Amino acid sequence: YAYGLRGDGTVWSWGYRPDATGTARFGVFEVPGLSRVVGIGGAQGVGYAIKDDGTVWSWGSNRYGLLGDGTTTSRDAPGQVSGLSGIKSIAGGTTLAYAVDSNGELWGWGAQSPTGVPATTILSPTPISGTCPGQSVFAGRWMNSFELCADGSVWQLDKTRTSNLSKVTGLSAVTSLAASPGPGPLVLEADGTVWHLLMDGSWAATPGLTGIHAIAGDNQFTYAIAAG
Repeated sequence: YAYGLRGDGTVWSWGYRPDATGTARFGVFEVPGLSRVVGIGGAQGVGYAIKDDGTVWSWGSNRYGLLGDGTTTSRDAPGQVSGLSGIKSIAGGTTLAYAVDSNGELWGWGAQSPTGVPATTILSPTPISGTCPGQSVFAGRWMNSFELCADGSVWQLDKTRTSNLSKVTGLSAVTSLAASPGPGPLVLEADGTVWHLLMDGSWAATPGLTGIHAIAGDNQFTYAIAAG
């Protein structure tokens, strides 16, 4: 299912949408109890809304603590995520979520990827130091999450969300990040080129894409808008 933000500040969802009990629902639904919303995001079975006062509201599955409410209890009704204010960007991945506030501070919550080590779950938003003044954040599948910094650099966020954060090399003057079918996001640079992450961890320019103004994608397709 998908979420959409209307011009009147309400949030809508459509497609296959299971409720907190696992019962399937089909169709187009207004998410109840939300108004004055200026931004939205999503994770695996979770929705997020940023209101015009910078507060964050969440709803849906809470299997990995993705609601950020200090519990692992799922709920259909949106509830405010305590401890977050002045938020300007939010994104959720498979098991974790991130937010950036108006001061550029990065926050994270959720559970780390099952990599053979004991899982670390953070049930409430926790500040993450060691990166940069943030502009926006991207959370992908498992641990492929990235922060776009105000200076156009990009940082990769690791599975502990508290250490070993690394600045991505080979990228500069980045203006936006978007989902892609690959291991990491699409990256748009100020010169209109689009870059993608390879399986070996390096970045490469996407052939045939120049003069690009905007990018978008999901786990199957990628899209780009060129000048003209």
